[in-house]
Amino acid sequence: YGVNIDGFNASGNLILGNDIGLDVTGSVAETNTLNGVRVNGADGNIIGGATAGARNVISGNGSSGVSLVLGAHLNEVRGNFIGTDATGSIAVPNSGDGVLLFLADNNTVAENDVVSGKAGFSFGISVFSNSDGNVVEKNYVTGMANEGIQVESFSDNTLVSKNHSSSNGTDGILVEGPTPMGTVIDKNTTNDNGDDGIDADSAATTLAKNQADDNGDLGIDAVAGVADGGGNRASGNGNPAQCLNVTCL
Repeated sequence: YGVNIDGFNASGNLILGNDIGLDVTGSVAETNTLNGVRVNGADGNIIGGATAGARNVISGNGSSGVSLVLGAHLNEVRGNFIGTDATGSIAVPNSGDGVLLFLADNNTVAENDVVSGKAGFSFGISVFSNSDGNVVEKNYVTGMANEGIQVESFSDNTLVSKNHSSSNGTDGILVEGPTPMGTVIDKNTTNDNGDDGIDADSAATTLAKNQADDNGDLGIDAVAGVADGGGNRASGNGNPAQCLNVTCL
């Protein structure tokens, strides 16, 4: 690991302004074998921040860029470049997901740039396996091999809001059903993804005010029974229906 915060006593740490997985130039991978940053069972840690000085560059690592796992809760991952060089303009991919949440509740992943070169089996932000009450907002996710943002495996009450997810290999945003309950997908922009802009496979999903354009299949592909919060828009998608089981303007 580049940084490993391990155990319930490892709380309240600040990880700010680091290059993790890159050489001193900030442009070439100097790979950590596993995650760039791992938070295991710890709470209240802050990785990055709202200013350029607080931003970490977490790239070129042998597994996920950031992983919050096994009881990690109330942590914040904000304002980082994940999978880029120090300028944020050139991809230096991590081998795994950009940000992985696994058995991790009530965390915030916000305002990060998450980029990949579409190598390997990777997701931009993955909320996975009984990770409840997390917030994923205002992230820019592009170029992942699979979904840009995914919520799956009994991960309930996730807010996915105001993200931009584009040019990913499959869906821009996926709620992989039928198990996630209470997911809210609102005010996101998804475009130029290989499959759907948004794919909501769980009926316990609310979709509102999303924009989904120029994706390979549907703009929004939702199962019957989802809550249509209105204001969704879609155009130029490969499937002429544009949206399924929600109304798109």
